[in-house]
Amino acid sequence: MLGHMSKSSPRFSGKSTLLQVLLRMVDITEGDIFVQGTRTTDVGLCVYRSKFNTIPQEAYFYQGSFRDNLSRGIDITDARLLEVLRKVSLEQKILDLGGLDQECLAETFSSGECQLLALARAILHPKSIVLLDEVSSK
Repeated sequence: MLGHMSKSSPRFSGKSTLLQVLLRMVDITEGDIFVQGTRTTDVGLCVYRSKFNTIPQEAYFYQGSFRDNLSRGIDITDARLLEVLRKVSLEQKILDLGGLDQECLAETFSSGECQLLALARAILHPKSIVLLDEVSSK
């Protein structure tokens, strides 16, 4: 079953907390949450979280090159990496910074661009669920 859920509301209304609950970063005190038909607490944490691609408000970088950040240890061609970077409008910026083998430094990106890099990772490593938090940030 393909489904979509969206939570849009004013700032400080619990959207980030909902994501923390969905990722089992905080425990709920009553009731159950089911994801893809399974009670979230019936699955090991690592297995459960492996279903998600998360793009947080404060996206993160791994230490290393842009290639390392995007490929996460999997062999992906330059053509595919650049294609995805083009889709998220980061190809030219990364090429201007020195290309895929250039060290990835967070201070060279706005918070919105950091989220776009996280979106590129999500495209390259698809999961069954994508969680986005404050995707309209700048």
